[in-house]
Amino acid sequence: MLAVLFAAIAAATAWKLARTYDGPPPVPPRMRAQAPLFELHDQQKPPDRVRLKTWLGRHTILLAFFGGEGAEADPLLRRLRDDYDALRKRGIIVLGVGTTLPQENRPPAEDGPRLSERQVERAFPFPLLTDLEPQLVVHKLWGRVDETTGRPLRGLFIIDRAGRVDVEDGHPAPVPDPQIALDALLR
Repeated sequence: MLAVLFAAIAAATAWKLARTYDGPPPVPPRMRAQAPLFELHDQQKPPDRVRLKTWLGRHTILLAFFGGEGAEADPLLRRLRDDYDALRKRGIIVLGVGTTLPQENRPPAEDGPRLSERQVERAFPFPLLTDLEPQLVVHKLWGRVDETTGRPLRGLFIIDRAGRVDVEDGHPAPVPDPQIALDALLR
């Protein structure tokens, strides 16, 4: 009886070891390095100078580079705005970096100094920082400039509490799929 059981286990083990799997190839680990520091103006009136190092070492930071069409036109920034309360409850800081001027990132004035409900709903609860063209200093520092056209690129970076970010080819590497990354952070 024991010999039959031993033979069955040996056969199952041999079959399992000889079988090939069609799963995804293993993902090589990414290199990590300290996040490049910067200071930029936000959308407040008058604009405040925002320093990345303010939050390093204390929080996870989501750094979202958005296009020149403005924050409202960017689906990733709208998602970050919608999920902001849940991210904040997890101690996650959100920063947006774009090429639009600070006044272009503010909600439009409708009825004088007080914001209407619509304006409050459209306002972004996190800093939207301005990296001016043509210099794009922060975009270049983070590898978010198309080398062929010189245009800014979008991307989401996750900076861990130690201030480290994935790097690739000497620049910080954005997450491959921002929506999946946000879903994982919100679980």
